[in-house]
Amino acid sequence: MRSAPCLLASGIAAFTSTSHATPPGALVVRSVDIDADGRMAASTGCGSSSRTPALEWEPPPDGTETLAVIVSVRENGVEAVHWTAWDIDPASGALPAGIRPTASPPLQGVTTAGGVGWRPLCGLPQGARVVIEVAALSSHPPPPPTFGGAALRARLAPHLLALGRLEAAPPVPPATPAAGEDSTP
Repeated sequence: MRSAPCLLASGIAAFTSTSHATPPGALVVRSVDIDADGRMAASTGCGSSSRTPALEWEPPPDGTETLAVIVSVRENGVEAVHWTAWDIDPASGALPAGIRPTASPPLQGVTTAGGVGWRPLCGLPQGARVVIEVAALSSHPPPPPTFGGAALRARLAPHLLALGRLEAAPPVPPATPAAGEDSTP
């Protein structure tokens, strides 16, 4: 799997505004769904076959009881949550692509659009950034009453041992045939 730089300093600031006695460490996270050009795979974009990205992580620090994932899109300082998942076994080392909203584990939250599970990365402007955060946690905190990114980060922050963060450009939208062109092969 491709390894992207872990933007720990900005990731911790975005994740939590609380102070820690010991600053959280870095968690190395990779995804085959981010190509060599730093773009999300088309399979995470529009359509009924859109799916969660595959994620893989190196062993988290000692004391890690569980992991949580937040996938969001940020543009012009605004965040839209596309997926939240928590109560992930840290020993698994990975989450497969295509986790359905009915899957358990992991537990999944409500997206900015109001649905549970994966919200496809459709129609995003090319200036937007897809941010994938994987948090190693010291305990299993209860989920927040609302599952937006900020609420989940605030609930998880006191338990944060390490954070992995990937950033990518949105997937390229599928080509649409020009008016009058036949789209059949």
